[in-house]
Amino acid sequence: MEARLNANNLLDEEYIASCYDLNYCYFGEERNVTATLSYQF
Repeated sequence: MEARLNANNLLDEEYIASCYDLNYCYFGEERNVTATLSYQF
């Protein structure tokens, strides 16, 4: 049995992920948490 917990942007901070020029900037992802449980027999 295996359990995994992955978290991105845990503090839910706003940040600029990329800008193509001064008029086209994109914010990064919001908080994201994923849990996975697997069993192999």
